[in-house]
Amino acid sequence: MRKADLLFRFYGMSHKKLRNEWGHWVGVPVVFLSILGMFSLFPLRDFCIGEFFCVGYFNVIVTVLLTVFYWRLSKKIAMVMLVLILLSLFLVHQINQIAGDAAWGVYLVAFAVAWLGQVFGLQYEGRRPSLFKDLQFLLIGPAWLLHKTMRSGEK
Repeated sequence: MRKADLLFRFYGMSHKKLRNEWGHWVGVPVVFLSILGMFSLFPLRDFCIGEFFCVGYFNVIVTVLLTVFYWRLSKKIAMVMLVLILLSLFLVHQINQIAGDAAWGVYLVAFAVAWLGQVFGLQYEGRRPSLFKDLQFLLIGPAWLLHKTMRSGEK
């Protein structure tokens, strides 16, 4: 069995009830986006393509590391996740432009609300967050959702 299948199976064991699963469909992307958003506010230079898209060098490094992590799980998931990460970084740039100095607050509130929603969903399920067992499950959550989407499209 591939490592990705094993990780997805373990992660999925905590997400069997529909209400909890739907909470993760909302919460996981918001947590992921808010973490990228907080990383974008580190005071480092930006890499810009015109005026419409700038990415902090820290997020460039994060994107490369995430892509390598996902590539080791599945090349197909890695390629789609890379597109989703780039779209997320574009959205982060737009939020930063609109929110200005308040962007930290936007990302912190979004992270806290989304994370609490997931914790309550897991309590409903009678489970603890998977990342308490292994921190890599913080990265598996988005890939698990993508994997479920890709599998449902194949049927």
